[in-house]
Amino acid sequence: MFRHIRRVHSILLLVVAMWLSLAAAAQSVTLAHIGPFTGPAANDARDLNAGMLAYLAEVNAKGGVGGRQLDLLTLDDRYDRAEFSKQFSQAQSRGAVALLSPLGLNALRALLEDQLLERSDMVVVNALPGATPFRSPGHPRLFHIRASDRQQIEKILVQASVVGVRRMTVLVHDLRAGEADVKGAQAAHAELGALVLQLHEAPDNADSLASLARTIAASDSQAVLVIGSPPRMAESVAALRKAGVRGHIYALSYLPHGLLSTVAGQDAARGVAIAQTYPNPMGSTMPLHREFQTAMRQAHPKLTTYSGFHLEGYLSARMAVEGLRRVQGAVRPQTLAEALRRMGPVDMGGFRVNFSQSNAGSAFVEIGVIDARGRLIY
Repeated sequence: MFRHIRRVHSILLLVVAMWLSLAAAAQSVTLAHIGPFTGPAANDARDLNAGMLAYLAEVNAKGGVGGRQLDLLTLDDRYDRAEFSKQFSQAQSRGAVALLSPLGLNALRALLEDQLLERSDMVVVNALPGATPFRSPGHPRLFHIRASDRQQIEKILVQASVVGVRRMTVLVHDLRAGEADVKGAQAAHAELGALVLQLHEAPDNADSLASLARTIAASDSQAVLVIGSPPRMAESVAALRKAGVRGHIYALSYLPHGLLSTVAGQDAARGVAIAQTYPNPMGSTMPLHREFQTAMRQAHPKLTTYSGFHLEGYLSARMAVEGLRRVQGAVRPQTLAEALRRMGPVDMGGFRVNFSQSNAGSAFVEIGVIDARGRLIY
């Protein structure tokens, strides 16, 4: 008799626990961040995540979206293509409606070449890198916030032309990902004058990279553009400076200036120009600066310096929330994608995104230059 009562009691407790779990789930919306928290881009993944958490904490403190709290599911892909696929399936099984800012060639190749997005209805808000193979044709549920690699290269070529550069060497660490952008930018740049580009695929081996750097230093090249992952770009700049290259060196936005100073040294980093696809995270002139820095101070009071990846994570989360606020009906990946396309221009404190014409929402590019004190000056 008592055994039967205990069994009934256990069943009731299980039912109540399941009901509470379902009720909690109904009061929250899950977003996912899959990043290389282990591996060469770990610092960038952590900065992206910190920016996302800062914005979501601010939204949740104000009651969430439609009374529902926002959860961020954080998963480590270890900078590995197969592991990204595994974690993507995990995010899908946990009910994530959107994936924020996947980072790295492995992640994007898994999403598009391995057709993960064809086997899922999840929305992707922002992605790094922004190479043409991942945008053309791209995917209807992959929304790009940052300007493309080609737009960054075009900006660099224009600026190089203005300062008198006529011969430039381009070091690309993954020719399959970067060649189309370099050639497309060169074609777009033709009307500005004769700028001759010499394209090289940068070798993985340190000795081979050093040898190539010496060859470039002995050539008549007036400037060098490096394209690749943050560590590889930093290594390339270090090798070029060590080989004696003193001319203009440019890099794409993925290279944090702090990483460059650490790898190459402050003297070698001085004068390197880096394309920027977002406003200065340490700036003070835009409403976005105030809003972003307030959120970061509240969520991460021990941080005193903010990186471009912090701001990118913040804006990725903010863009997803802007879409969620405009969802009509039940919150699902499809209704979120429809809301993002339908909402037109969105002004996030001076940084504008618009998906009404295409899935590429911003063309913002500026050039920052590292000064003698290691600061990035816009």
